[in-house]
Amino acid sequence: MESVQFPFNSAALTTTSQTQLDNVVRVMQEYPKTKIEVNGHTDSRGEDALNLVLSQNRANAVQAYLIAKGISAGRIINAVGFGETSPISDNDSEEGMQENRRSEIVVVER
Repeated sequence: MESVQFPFNSAALTTTSQTQLDNVVRVMQEYPKTKIEVNGHTDSRGEDALNLVLSQNRANAVQAYLIAKGISAGRIINAVGFGETSPISDNDSEEGMQENRRSEIVVVER
C-alpha cells in the first residue's frame, strides 16, 4: 500500500487518503484475523518535539478513521508517531518533504 499522505503541519485526512484507507478497510474485512500497526511520520521542518506530536496525531487520525469504518480497535495493535526520524525521501525538496509527511500501515499478524 502507498503511504497515506498529509498536508504540511496537518493531521487531516485528505479525500485521497480516505479512499486509500477505504481500500485498507476492505482488505481487513476480507482477512478478519489481520492485525496492523499505524506509524505516523513528518518532514524535517519544525521543532522535533512538535513533529513527534504531529506524527502521533497522524497515526491517531488513521486509527480513528479505520475504527469509524468498522475495524475493531483490537485489530490495531499500536498507533505510533516517529516524528521526522524515519524519512523515506530527502527533506531538501518540496516533493521529498511531501513523501515524508505520511502514515504507514504495517501488518503485524495475519
